[in-house]
Amino acid sequence: EIRDRRHGTHHIKALSLTRNMIFADLAEVYFPESFKLDGSKLGKRRAGFEKVLITRKSFVDSSLADLDEQKAVQHVLSSIALSLTLKVLFVKILTERRGDNFPANVRQAIDRWSSSFPGILRAEPYDVLEFSDQAQEKISNMFAPIGVLEALLFQASDNPIGDIWDGLVESEFDDLQVKSLGNVYTPRPIVNAMVDASEKALGGWVGKNVLEPACGSGHFVREVYKRIRNAYLNERKIVKTNPVIAHRKALEHLRAIDIDPIAVQTTQLGMFLELYRSTDVWKAVAPNDKFDFSTVVDRADFLDDGLGAKFSDFTPSLVIGNPPYGIEVTKSVSERYDINNNDSYGYFIIRALNLLDVTGRLLFVVSSTFLTVRTHQRLRKKIFEKGIIHSIYQLHRNTFAGRDVFCALIDFERSALTPSLKYNYRYIDAWSIHPKMPEFLLALDNWTGRCNSKIPDTLFREYQTNASLAKLRQQPPHAKDLESFFDKRTFIDTRKLIANQELCLPIHG
Repeated sequence: EIRDRRHGTHHIKALSLTRNMIFADLAEVYFPESFKLDGSKLGKRRAGFEKVLITRKSFVDSSLADLDEQKAVQHVLSSIALSLTLKVLFVKILTERRGDNFPANVRQAIDRWSSSFPGILRAEPYDVLEFSDQAQEKISNMFAPIGVLEALLFQASDNPIGDIWDGLVESEFDDLQVKSLGNVYTPRPIVNAMVDASEKALGGWVGKNVLEPACGSGHFVREVYKRIRNAYLNERKIVKTNPVIAHRKALEHLRAIDIDPIAVQTTQLGMFLELYRSTDVWKAVAPNDKFDFSTVVDRADFLDDGLGAKFSDFTPSLVIGNPPYGIEVTKSVSERYDINNNDSYGYFIIRALNLLDVTGRLLFVVSSTFLTVRTHQRLRKKIFEKGIIHSIYQLHRNTFAGRDVFCALIDFERSALTPSLKYNYRYIDAWSIHPKMPEFLLALDNWTGRCNSKIPDTLFREYQTNASLAKLRQQPPHAKDLESFFDKRTFIDTRKLIANQELCLPIHG
């Protein structure tokens, strides 16, 4: 039963069914012989499909190269089915707002509106395949009787595109699209905490430029967009009741990019929904019912040499997000940044620090290996050459559902001067707090400054740590090893945390 208005999930169920239907349809039409390229019916589309496959292997997920051909084809088909499903949803939103019937020819409607909304209705190279007439009829029959605008825009959820993504991607661990992208999507509490910490660090959002360099499905983009909009709505210099100005300011001060077209498509759709909530706002921002969201969210490689031209008139006050881990780093990128390591997130850190305005902030969720691996010493050195570290927050290894990853939240400030390493920064050990424990949110609140809750020191410890200890593999050090540290003879085990009065002073717990 698609309709489930009591829970407001009828559109999610329809979208999930649509994605599965499109995947099965594409497989039947183009790959009837068990996903084999050689026996497919791709015809002239084969070159385009192989381009998608090569693009995935080269730039998005190099692990696809290790899969057999049939499994790799399934991954790509899953991505194409997701992209087509998002297009169907967009057509449904547009027709419903206009009071029109859902079109019998969905493909034609997609083509008709693609010039007005290219980033949402075009996702090159994933546009190489299209669903059949039979699938199109089923889709039209499914969407004709249901409504989506009320559920997407006016119900309790303030994150409709997140709800859509959760509905379409039921398991990030098993889903082919997510696995083929290599993405790890950031939990909402982490997003909120990082944005809260950024707001405090920046002293508010008015006049601040924000960049997300790997937007994924747009979780950070949507939250930052709302914060900037609300800041301008409350700004005394602007008429408080004029939401159009606030939305225009949010569009002006926010930029996001991603290397994958589906990520850009999803994030642009989320931004569209933010504007589409109000008919007056949408008409003012897009008077001809046309808006190119690529001016705010666009496809680009953050590590590309030519990216600087894209941001020549946009200097970020904040770079925030969850950079990709494990993507391929080309030889030219490795040589240019010279950090002597193939972990991609390290290059994102240095690239972000280079782009930031003086006194700008960088807040990333990254693998904590940059603290624990000897080969990251050069990365740590470059970080401290660029500015000041304010805090490191160690997260539980199961913070990301279904995954076992060692990660941390980092907060850096760009400095015009080469800073001395004689200052202290906050090192917060929340390693023992599982995300299902009530202390998880309290610990994040302590980090952001929203509150200062008492948490047992067996779960949560905060230290004031001397920046000179960045030379070590692991931080903060065991007190008995500090003397040998200064002789540069030893490396430290983070799990044995003992306080030193001067260099590693506990301030909580």
